[in-house]
Amino acid sequence: SAPRREADNEAKAVLRTVAYPIAISLVALWAAPRGWPLLAQAALTLALVTLYWLALFVFKLADLPVAMGFDAPAHLLYIDWIRERHSLPLASQGWSAYHPPLHYLLTAGLVSVFGAAQDGAAGQIVYRLPVFAAGLANVWLTHGVARRLWPGAPRKTALAVAAAGLLPMNVYMSA
Repeated sequence: SAPRREADNEAKAVLRTVAYPIAISLVALWAAPRGWPLLAQAALTLALVTLYWLALFVFKLADLPVAMGFDAPAHLLYIDWIRERHSLPLASQGWSAYHPPLHYLLTAGLVSVFGAAQDGAAGQIVYRLPVFAAGLANVWLTHGVARRLWPGAPRKTALAVAAAGLLPMNVYMSA
C-alpha cells in the first residue's frame, strides 16, 4: 500500500542520513580503546566512510532520477549544450551557465563516450560519477593531508576524515 511504501522510504532516509554516519563514527573513533591498533584507526575510518559513500551511491542509483531537483534541468541543459555545440555557454545563456565548467565538461565527455541517456541505467551512473568521484577524492585527500599534518596523531586524522566524509552538505551533494 502507498502509506506503507512511504513509511519504508522514510525509514530508509533516516538510516541513510542519521544512523549510518553515527554508526561509522562510533566504530571508527572508538575502535582503539577496544584493542584496535591506534594507527589503524584513521585507515578504518577512511574505509568505513568510503563504504558508506559507495552504499549511498548505489541507493541513489535505485531511488533518484538524474533530473530530480529544482535546478537539475538547468544543469542537464548545460551538459547538453556542451555535447551538441562543442563549446561552453556564456554566463547569460542559461540559469546555471555561470558555474565553472570542469564538472560539465567531464560529464559531457563521459556521456558522449558511453552514449548514456539520462533515464537509462548507464546514464544514472555516468551523470553522477564525476560528482561522486570528486566528493570521495575530497575525503581521501583530507586523509592524506591530515596524516601529514598530524603524523603521530591518528585520532586527529580519523576525526578529519569523519568530518570531511560525513559533512551533511558533502554527502548530499556528492555521495
